[in-house]
Amino acid sequence: MSAKTLIKKFADDELGNAIVDWVVLMAGMVLMAIAVGFTIAENIDTVADGTALEIDAMEANPKL
Repeated sequence: MSAKTLIKKFADDELGNAIVDWVVLMAGMVLMAIAVGFTIAENIDTVADGTALEIDAMEANPKL
């Protein structure tokens, strides 16, 4: 059986189409998770610094 025949058989098979759909969906989910991870990692220092400033302000003036 040639490669062309195998590819045509895979493309005509419904299971083959479902596999392609799942691969595309999973790739999209992985890319989205990576993007979210980078966004959080880039902003964590800013959030930590702001939190530290708020804690310092509360310690300096306990009535707040």
